[in-house]
Amino acid sequence: MDLLITESCNANCSYCLNANYRNQSAIMDKNKLFDLLDFLYANGCDMVRLMGGEPTLHPNFKEIVQRCQDLFTKVIVLSNALSSVIKDFNPRANDGIIYNFNTIERTFDKSKLLLSYPGFRYLSIVISRTSNVGNIIEKLNKIFDNDELTGGVELNISMDLCDNIFDKTDIIRDKIDQLYLEIV
Repeated sequence: MDLLITESCNANCSYCLNANYRNQSAIMDKNKLFDLLDFLYANGCDMVRLMGGEPTLHPNFKEIVQRCQDLFTKVIVLSNALSSVIKDFNPRANDGIIYNFNTIERTFDKSKLLLSYPGFRYLSIVISRTSNVGNIIEKLNKIFDNDELTGGVELNISMDLCDNIFDKTDIIRDKIDQLYLEIV
């Protein structure tokens, strides 16, 4: 179950599909969310994905994560890792974090990747015609060459759909090919 717990976001991604529609003050009430979590659990749901905006901006993020971990076998958080609050998430073996790699690339802070915890890390990389593949590979090498990594890391590479991919297909495809060849 995907749960949008806040529309607040502290990133300004050029490819954000809901930036113009987001209400920065929209935050799901903690008690209503807990009622929803109890309902989902009672009806057989075993996995939740906490989303936003940026879910770590919810004022009760730590409590929400703890409640989710008490109820569900798998908890995933989608995060841009700009807030240090992501460090309040202690992933278990089945849990995971989907990082917006493009924000990590801008403000790389290895401690926010929680590499010493179990569970999976998913790096969502959006490639545009202006992407610097060399910088992406350098950041990936810093992550993959890390002795602290106890869980797995998977990459999700996609095209910037806000870029005119039909006019820029060759440029973007070449960048994805270059990235793929470097990491395989």
